[in-house]
Amino acid sequence: MMQRVFLSYSFRDADREPARWVRTVLESHGIRAITGEALGGGGLTATVKARIDQSDAFVGIWTRREAIDEAGTKFRTSNWLIEEANYARHSKKPTVLLVEEGVDASGMWEAHERLAFSRDRPLEAILRFGQTLGVWRDEHGRIVEVRLTPDDIARKAAQPGSGYECHYRLHRGHEVGEWTRANVRSHSGGVLTHLFGVTDDQLFEIWLKSPNDSWMAPASASYVAMLEKVES
Repeated sequence: MMQRVFLSYSFRDADREPARWVRTVLESHGIRAITGEALGGGGLTATVKARIDQSDAFVGIWTRREAIDEAGTKFRTSNWLIEEANYARHSKKPTVLLVEEGVDASGMWEAHERLAFSRDRPLEAILRFGQTLGVWRDEHGRIVEVRLTPDDIARKAAQPGSGYECHYRLHRGHEVGEWTRANVRSHSGGVLTHLFGVTDDQLFEIWLKSPNDSWMAPASASYVAMLEKVES
């Protein structure tokens, strides 16, 4: 699932407002913004690269610096913002740029990778960014909470030292993913497990096993897994 986005922007006081807009949208989707601000900015350091690598996606905000034409209608942005964006794209991160009106980004990025914004009229860009974020979240999937039944087997599996392991794998059509380990915990509503990265078009199969027995729930989209004993 998408949890962390690297937010690349200029730390000048005049450029903090667009970053605040983006943070608000990210937080509304439950996504944490990671930045290089505490590092002082100013270059693509190994630490900044590591933070980009550890993030699920990249958002760059390219604001105006010096004019690059005599009429004062075209502007460049910070070189280190460009370096960070290029690194993210070369690292195959989902990437989008919010480009202030007048900033020259032509020739470097495809049109679908850029969202133009105006400080006076930011709403359209914010809405389009929210749509992009929704697509990213759908592609990365969500956390699904599943209750395990029958209750007696589930409670036994949730006990410390029980020897049980819970695994799940995702199905999309004829495609079947690898088995992934999942935790099992007792809650007031029953014994639950959490599956990560589930998209709307996927089913999930659950396997509970110990050295002595094995239980499986067939692939479904149900939030209650009805485990059946697998005969050896």
